Amino acid sequence: MNRWIAKFKPEFGRRYLLAAGAGILLGFAFPKFSVAGLAWIAPGLLLFAAAGSSGRTAFRAGLAGGFAFYLLTLYWLLYIPVAILPIFGWIALSAYVALYPALWVWLSWRIFPGLLPQQKRPWGSGLRDQLLEPSWLRRSIWALQCA
Repeated sequence: MNRWIAKFKPEFGRRYLLAAGAGILLGFAFPKFSVAGLAWIAPGLLLFAAAGSSGRTAFRAGLAGGFAFYLLTLYWLLYIPVAILPIFGWIALSAYVALYPALWVWLSWRIFPGLLPQQKRPWGSGLRDQLLEPSWLRRSIWALQCA
């Protein structure tokens, strides 16, 4: 257990918290809260949480954001009139469908026109230069491909 904790870097915690926050913001864009403008911001934050990371870390960030989003939006499963089973169904379904945003984040950063994942610097160091390295046209095409 101590080896796992020693390998855990603080940047990963910030990255996953940002991804989960993006998932929560995306959940606020849906009907119970209806802050529709957040639907434009949250996917960008989710991709930013995966910026400059390896494919595995990008996938996990997408998984964290998707899990938070689906926990917030699938709350209605808790209204099923059974004692404990709706909680397990709610968590299991949220975990399953969180694979879709995780795959989207991984594919989006896989096709990013900037530096290759092996050449990317750690999160926060030179990230602005890394994101602005490709031309405006290449970034625009990438945004359309992600959509």
